[in-house]
Amino acid sequence: MMEYRNIEYTVVQGIEQRVWKWSASVAGVVITGNEQTRSAAVAAAETAIDRALSQKKVRLVPPPQPDRQEAPGMSDGNKHLASDVLRILHGARSLPPVPK
Repeated sequence: MMEYRNIEYTVVQGIEQRVWKWSASVAGVVITGNEQTRSAAVAAAETAIDRALSQKKVRLVPPPQPDRQEAPGMSDGNKHLASDVLRILHGARSLPPVPK
């Protein structure tokens, strides 16, 4: 088991010669692939994790909602901070539990 950007993934040698299999689970979605060398499999897994995480970030940003009432007395800086915290907490719901 290996870890990249707090995501665990595996790289194992296949039964056939020159086949290395990799797999990772990002937000409950399993991604897999095959490469000819171990180093290529590690690079491919890490690239796939980067892609999956970047796609997840795009989806986590909620569209503006003009009909929502703003809390009285909140400055623009506090609104931005609150929005960032909510996005982080929303993303943390899908993280795997931390081993003890």
